[in-house]
Amino acid sequence: MWKKTIIFLCTICIAIGATAQDKEVRNLLRKGNKQYRDSLYTAAEVFYRKAQGKKPADATISYNLGTTIFMRGHQQHLKNGGKTSGVSPEDSLINQGFEELQRASKMEKDPQKLADIYRNMGVILQGKQQLKECIEAYKQSLRKDPTDDEVRYNLALAQKQLKDQEKNQNNDQQQENKQDQKQQQQEENKQQEDKQQNNNQDKNPPQNKMSKDAANQLLNSIMQEERKVQEKAKKGLRVRGKKLEKDW
Repeated sequence: MWKKTIIFLCTICIAIGATAQDKEVRNLLRKGNKQYRDSLYTAAEVFYRKAQGKKPADATISYNLGTTIFMRGHQQHLKNGGKTSGVSPEDSLINQGFEELQRASKMEKDPQKLADIYRNMGVILQGKQQLKECIEAYKQSLRKDPTDDEVRYNLALAQKQLKDQEKNQNNDQQQENKQDQKQQQQEENKQQEDKQQNNNQDKNPPQNKMSKDAANQLLNSIMQEERKVQEKAKKGLRVRGKKLEKDW
């Protein structure tokens, strides 16, 4: 799913106000950030969700939470060796992380933080092979921060992957068209052969053939009739051949 050539830039941040509630939220973010840096993503998610419960409409919390959920999914994906079937649990986590980043992008106003958000969205999309959307996310990131060479590298890689993908799709389509044409030609040839065979049958209608048993029965019947005729003939000869006494 995620190629090693993609540069991961899933950083987190902290920027909360100075009210009493904000201080509590900031403390939760710090704890979450510590767990994140130690790659303890499940524990980090717990702190970020607590912070979000206290301050739901905060872009920083959504960004950190989304990035953490994505990293949980990616970590599970690596443990499974990248072998999954259907919609796996790690895929669900990655999708949840992406949705949280989208939510952050709608709330964030700071250009640098927006660049970070779009960058992480691009990484997720690139791993899912949604390359057109990925390219747009990287472009959005570079519009906010044109100096990010790592994002520029990922963008160039995604563009190459898209070009290769479209080329393979064209090749597959051409191969499929050839198969369809071959199958159609075979069907047409078969129809032509059937038509020719029907024409030959019309010109040369099949002759009824008598079975061996029927022929024997017919022969026996003829022989019996012949014997009857011969027997009648013999009887007639004996009458006509009878000796008559002379009348003196």
